[in-house]
Amino acid sequence: MATKRKVISSIVILVCAVLVGLFTWKVISINLKYPAPTTKVYEIGQTANYKDEFELTVVDFKFLSDDAANELFGDGSESLINENKFAITTLKIKNISNETQSIPSTIFVFQAGMFFNGAMWGDIGRINDWDKAPELKPNEETTIKVPFNVVKSRFLDSQWEKVTERKFSMVINLYPEKQVLKLN
Repeated sequence: MATKRKVISSIVILVCAVLVGLFTWKVISINLKYPAPTTKVYEIGQTANYKDEFELTVVDFKFLSDDAANELFGDGSESLINENKFAITTLKIKNISNETQSIPSTIFVFQAGMFFNGAMWGDIGRINDWDKAPELKPNEETTIKVPFNVVKSRFLDSQWEKVTERKFSMVINLYPEKQVLKLN
């Protein structure tokens, strides 16, 4: 009986060792195939090339006062303003492709440390006075305002008090080159 248990235990240990070995081999092969991305950082005013389709330049970035945020996004409820901080980034966008294209909403991802949030796409049109994202002809350029919110629940109370002092950026590409536009 004891030898049967030893044999089963040995088989289980051997199978586990083989599985760990296969997993380790797979992780190493994936990391060799897809190495860590390089990072390109753009300061305010510098122009970034997005997939050879658009050039993006951060013109301005500011957090809104509670009154201004309530006027733009508020529904009159105090909790909306107490639980969020709102910012607006002014971007210059130029179509550098040979085709007419609309501005893709997926490129507007904001970050501060481990905090990530997408743009308030539903409010971009209202703030910029369009029904849908404008189409830009080749070499056409426009300036837009991109709003985003920072949600209190994603921060500790001590962090929330100084959240507007954090360094924010917009990540427009992750791989193979991570492109980061500094906002402040």
